[in-house]
Amino acid sequence: MCRGQIRGNGEELSLQRTHTHAHTHTHTHAHSHINARGHASSLNDLNGLIDVHNMTKKELVLMVQQLQHTVGLFEQKEGDNRIGVDKRFFVRGGEEASNRQALIVNRRLIENKKIEQIWERIRVSDAYLSKWQNSDTIVSEVEGICGTFENKDYPRIPILLDFKEWIVKHNLSSPNRLLATDPGDCELKVLTPKHVIPYVYNSSTDENDLHLLGREASFNESGFDLVIISQTFEHVYDPLLVASNVFNVLKPGGYLFTSAPAVSAQHMTPYHFFHYTPMGFAMLFELAGMTVVELGQWGNFNYESHLLGQQLWPDYRELRRRARNNIIVNTRTNPDQVWVLCRKPL
Repeated sequence: MCRGQIRGNGEELSLQRTHTHAHTHTHTHAHSHINARGHASSLNDLNGLIDVHNMTKKELVLMVQQLQHTVGLFEQKEGDNRIGVDKRFFVRGGEEASNRQALIVNRRLIENKKIEQIWERIRVSDAYLSKWQNSDTIVSEVEGICGTFENKDYPRIPILLDFKEWIVKHNLSSPNRLLATDPGDCELKVLTPKHVIPYVYNSSTDENDLHLLGREASFNESGFDLVIISQTFEHVYDPLLVASNVFNVLKPGGYLFTSAPAVSAQHMTPYHFFHYTPMGFAMLFELAGMTVVELGQWGNFNYESHLLGQQLWPDYRELRRRARNNIIVNTRTNPDQVWVLCRKPL
């Protein structure tokens, strides 16, 4: 039995919950008293503080409601530098969740100044927006890497070309240990990794569920130098949990490359949950503890018109047909795909 009491703004809220751990050993939790300054008196398994200094009564109530639907605690790792998290802990789901759900609590509001600083650091330039407009040249380049791009979603072309540039810039061409959710991704064709560990999801058995990455009993891999997850984050129901799992399996100084739609036709329903603005995608990984070192985006109205009107992903031939002077533009205000390269701090 765990009973935590949280005091803030002169009010006292309480939580009482019986819980079981999925660990092979049992923990005994003491009572925790946390006052408005965020000081915890005990609770051995919660190795830290819940910062309630600036929390309103409503925020406290919402936090308690989150805790009431979850059980068990995960300790924070030392050195965790996630944005807005003084001391992070996970709450693992109950028996019905069968360890598949977790949520991160104790996230403070991020100051607008910090958000603006991140945006100024990663936002794409006007020069970036125009660099992929010579469609003849870039189509030839990617087809030399990955075969024909006829009948393939056009944004995969600038995604691959950015990735090719970034791995050279960040010395990632030959990672020692690479985790890939799809070993057939074109990005792998420009790499020479020493060890590739596939992590392909099996929807029939739920094997290799990214929500459990690094937590499965069979997962005994050491840290990775590079993780590649392409076109997947729209299909995970808890993207912050998945991003945090990736953080945990990366080596210090390791990288994640991933892409996702900002605009897309619904597909794989009901397992289509999210789309991401460029800043929204970046903040997801910043919140998980990584630093976004590169951001890419591509999109335009012609792409959206065909995609949403026909419910089909246009290839370069269709976009050329719709474009003026056969120039496939990249419009800042119409991001349809976004991709990032993120680094785990040393």
